[in-house]
Order: sequence, then structure tokens, then C-alpha cells
Amino acid sequence: MRIVYLKLAYSLEDDYGSERDYYICKKMIENGHHVSVVTSNINYKTSLPKYPNRGMRTIFRNHNGINIYYVYTLSGFKSNFFRRLIYYFTYCLFALIAIRHIKKADAIYAVSVPLPVGIIGYI
Repeated sequence: MRIVYLKLAYSLEDDYGSERDYYICKKMIENGHHVSVVTSNINYKTSLPKYPNRGMRTIFRNHNGINIYYVYTLSGFKSNFFRRLIYYFTYCLFALIAIRHIKKADAIYAVSVPLPVGIIGYI
């Protein structure tokens, strides 16, 4: 089964934050599924890019069989409420664009914190 996993702040096993999502995806891979994660290129703890931005292009990495698409989002979102909203909606926009380049999914797993992630999954 081809699964697209949508998570705004996805952490690997050695990153700061909750790596629960990584282990869920790893278990799906072990069970024979093909998993593509669409996440923000921003480290949620520092609000700085994880990888150097190449304009607004998506950065692709494969980590232990998990295809991870790091999409462009606004950094420095912790300074105020308005920037945080822009951070959420830039993720939504660029996640929708990235999903179009992933082969047809059999299932979409949208972790809906914040709410706009659930909207992407619905679309």
C-alpha cells in the first residue's frame, strides 16, 4: 500500500521533538508499505530551516526507506501569531504542491495539529 503521511513538524529518531511519527512510518515500512512523508523544512524547536532552502523548492530525502519531502515554510514563526498563521498556510500550500508529485496514494494519514493539516488530507 502507498501511504502519504502529512505532518507539519516531523522528527527523525535523533531530532529534537517527538519521534513517534518516525516510528509509526518505520513500522509501516517494515509491514511492506511504501511511505512518503510531507513535512515542513523548519525545525519546530528553533524555528530555523533544517536544510538550506533552495528558494521555495521541496527538498527530498530518503531516511531508512521513508521518502521525506521537506516543503518550504516561513521560518521565525515563534515571534508572533500572524507569522505562525503564515507558517501554517505556507505549509498547506507547498504540501498540496508536493503531493501532486507523489504517485497515487492508497491512504493519506494526516496528523491534524494544526487543523489545516487535516484540511490537506481531506483535499
